Amino acid sequence: MWEEFVTRHGSEIEKRLKEGEFP
Repeated sequence: MWEEFVTRHGSEIEKRLKEGEFP
C-alpha cells in the first residue's frame, strides 16, 4: 500500500519535504 502511494505521490512528497511542509 505505502509503496503504491509513494509511486503515485513521490514527487509531490519530495517537493513538500523540500518546502518543509512535513516534519
